[in-house]
Amino acid sequence: SWDLHMYSLEYKLNAKARTSNLNEELGQVQYIFSDKTGTLTRNQMDFIKCSINDKIYGKGSEDSHLGNQSNERSDKVENFLTNSGWGEQERLHEGEKSLFVDPDFDKLLKNMDEKNIEYNKIHDFLLMCSVCHTVVRFKDPTTGLFDYQGSSPDEIALVRFAAAKGYKYIDRDPRTITVEIPAPNGQSKRLVFQLLNLIEFNSDRKRMSVIVRTPEDKIMIFCKGADSVILSRLSKDEETNKAAATALSHLGEFAHIGLRTLCLASSELRSDEYETWNNIWKKSEVSLINRDELLGEAAELIEKDLSLVGMSAIEDKLQDGV
Repeated sequence: SWDLHMYSLEYKLNAKARTSNLNEELGQVQYIFSDKTGTLTRNQMDFIKCSINDKIYGKGSEDSHLGNQSNERSDKVENFLTNSGWGEQERLHEGEKSLFVDPDFDKLLKNMDEKNIEYNKIHDFLLMCSVCHTVVRFKDPTTGLFDYQGSSPDEIALVRFAAAKGYKYIDRDPRTITVEIPAPNGQSKRLVFQLLNLIEFNSDRKRMSVIVRTPEDKIMIFCKGADSVILSRLSKDEETNKAAATALSHLGEFAHIGLRTLCLASSELRSDEYETWNNIWKKSEVSLINRDELLGEAAELIEKDLSLVGMSAIEDKLQDGV
């Protein structure tokens, strides 16, 4: 923004729009009713903790004695980001100074041991964070650096956290989503996912999903949303029931310290199962009567029997003096 009245002397930053879906709606506003909700927080989301494979990662601000360890990363990830053409300002913006602190987490990423189940689960979590979203990546014409923009600050926080750990969302178009992930010897590997369907978030559904064809030619559904709707859509096998029970315990811990949570889940779909569902979805998309209701019913048919990938815990920063 060029408005000097909206310039922050403390942070030496201009005002910046954080959402991409307000511009076309702003001209329709006639009345504003406010109960001052949100004035206690900055709407600045920091990724603090996560729960993956029955384990909580992230010490957060409560363990600030770890100090500069919060900026430690594996050599492979560091080399990847250094060689990727990202400027220093962008890398800091993407989570370099994140409050997420966990040497064990970083060590697992550094070793890249595909035989280690914990590494594989972390890999799946970060990959899903970089793929399952509606965030747009753009280049700032004034700085020449890349940044992310979207309607959900929580979603942007997940994408930035994944990028800070080396799982970088690159681009999307109507048919594909492209990400880069760390590879051995400090190299990067580009993955292109075919975007088959996007089931958008709304306040009734409290979740969003993408259905993609992976580079391994698997059809996957990635679903992300509130714990109240995701946990009820998990498969009912014994292992998943155990994971859900642990997740509820971790959710309680996160809520106790005031963190905002999202649950991430996924499932592999059979080709025939997907084709049958997709026919229903396409008919719902072109329906002229009760379209939203039909789309919701179609989503219910596919967003089920999921496996829990993990949970994120994000802090909405309080205003100074609160």
